[in-house]
Amino acid sequence: MKYSLFTTAALCAVFAFGLSSCKKNSNLPAAAAQGDLETVQSLIEDGADVNAKEDSMGGTAVVEAAGNGKTDVVKALVAAGADLTIKDKKGETAIFRAARNGHTDTVKALLAAGVSADTTSDNGSTPILVAAWNGRTDTVKALLEGNANANATDLNDNTALTFAARQKHTETAKALLAAGASADAADITGCTPLIYAASVGDTATLAALLEANANVNAQDLVGRTALMLAAEKGHADAVKALMAAQADTTLKNKSGYNALVVALMADKKDLAKAMVEAGATVSPADVESFTSLLTARKYNGIADQLKAAGVDLNAKGEDGKSALMIATEKGHKGAAEALKAAGATE
Repeated sequence: MKYSLFTTAALCAVFAFGLSSCKKNSNLPAAAAQGDLETVQSLIEDGADVNAKEDSMGGTAVVEAAGNGKTDVVKALVAAGADLTIKDKKGETAIFRAARNGHTDTVKALLAAGVSADTTSDNGSTPILVAAWNGRTDTVKALLEGNANANATDLNDNTALTFAARQKHTETAKALLAAGASADAADITGCTPLIYAASVGDTATLAALLEANANVNAQDLVGRTALMLAAEKGHADAVKALMAAQADTTLKNKSGYNALVVALMADKKDLAKAMVEAGATVSPADVESFTSLLTARKYNGIADQLKAAGVDLNAKGEDGKSALMIATEKGHKGAAEALKAAGATE
């Protein structure tokens, strides 16, 4: 096929235009990310696609600008018609990038442009969740002022308060509680913010949650309480705070252990003794049950540890029976022998 000189020139011109257009589109997100407002405006005036995506994470110019807190650029892109609902490869829009990185002014600009504070990502998260996880307290407050749902959950039933507690972000937790976040919201594992705060030994967040009347005896799906987790991990101050808040020391997890035994099994002997001194009690029936169960599982020394923690192995319950009596009646020879070896005499 033969082309005229004119046709060839026309095709070259079209090809060159295409290359130029592609370059403009690829340059726009980069310029936006850098906060180069002058270049962004120039590219838009020159015909660049305001919604073109960069290659690595698939973010548009407004997503890139938002992630870096380039508020002036965000406003310019919004004015040029940028689509604020377009998601990057992670399934998140511009407001997520801004919220995650704590760019509060950018978040406010996006809210003012009509973006919902409860916009959801592909994994069911909302901006307030990612802001809380990263401890962006001012951003959380801005989202709450923008009518964000303080009790919004992701696909695993995590709330912003759950995340704040898990990450030891006390001020973020306080802001959420002040806005009405539920102190007892449980995630998919049944854990509440209080359980998480106890697990990481965050006494400041623990205090805020207790002040907000969080259920001190809430149990997760396997029966663990905040006190059990604090005891297991050796967080003495958290244990003290929980016991002062009247945590029930007699509650048992699905394995049949209470917080005192959990502490002993984790080799937290001093903490277990402090718990007994602070009022943690264990019935003779439970002493026998723990000793029998753990002896059968080849976990030796539980009776000795209970004694070392200050538990009276000869104490009798309302039925007048001691742990040794119960073990003898049930034919639990291993438990009986262990109790005797630890000093039980009746």
